[in-house]
Amino acid sequence: MKRLTDYTEDGLELSAYFYGKITDKVCIVFIHGMNGNIDNNFFASLWGELLSSNNISFLFGYTRGHSLINKILKKDGSYLECGTAFEIFEESFYDVSLWVEKVKDMGYEKIILLGHSLGCNKVINYLYKKVNIVDGLILASPPDMIGLIKNDYYQKNYQELIKEAEDNIKNNKKDKLLSTMLWGEYFISSKTLINYTQ
Repeated sequence: MKRLTDYTEDGLELSAYFYGKITDKVCIVFIHGMNGNIDNNFFASLWGELLSSNNISFLFGYTRGHSLINKILKKDGSYLECGTAFEIFEESFYDVSLWVEKVKDMGYEKIILLGHSLGCNKVINYLYKKVNIVDGLILASPPDMIGLIKNDYYQKNYQELIKEAEDNIKNNKKDKLLSTMLWGEYFISSKTLINYTQ
């Protein structure tokens, strides 16, 4: 495994983990879901090792939504607070694009885009905007984000959370974390909740 770094079109430095050889003909580009990273997506490391031992390269590409809360270096030397808690879905286009273009520049004959969980939504959004750019698509456990948030079974107080987020945004506190974790698992900012439910 080799760690790579590069900048997105909008100037954020992201990391990727590469398994394989440049001489392989096929590369799978993996895009993680919420809170995803190489440590807690252990199955992706197993896939990378298995595929690369069978002459299929594998690149685990971080998005700005990796981990719960993180700071990402910008080209100008400043940092941007990111992570699952602060992610804006549409910005993931730049992240997916970075890794697809990186693999294209490496000279692979075939590129397969693999999304896991929220990464599925991200790769579909990317392919909607950049048609015919990859040779294959794999969706591993795609979620219905709006359905999961606006469902009493999964998120009992979703109406109160949405109101809290809207009030925070009206009061210029879009980055304020909500008082209740999403699904009892994720701290999430007001702007991110509203973004996911639009």
